Amino acid sequence: MKIFLRDKNERRYVWKANKLQVFLASLTMLTFIIPLYHSIKGFMKIRDIAWFIHPYICFRVAFMYSSMIIFDKLKILK
Repeated sequence: MKIFLRDKNERRYVWKANKLQVFLASLTMLTFIIPLYHSIKGFMKIRDIAWFIHPYICFRVAFMYSSMIIFDKLKILK
């Protein structure tokens, strides 16, 4: 994430997303309900207990991205 934020003006490809889509994706990752549903659905298809790490990972990724963006905006990280 640090590299992504550091090199954001030097990339050839510019990633654009609708603000509503980003908000809904973030909300989805933070609710635990939809990731848990996906975990149960995946577990029913492939019987592996690792599916239940999915809600935790979704929450951690959302937390990591949001904290790095906030730190970048506040210029806390170099």
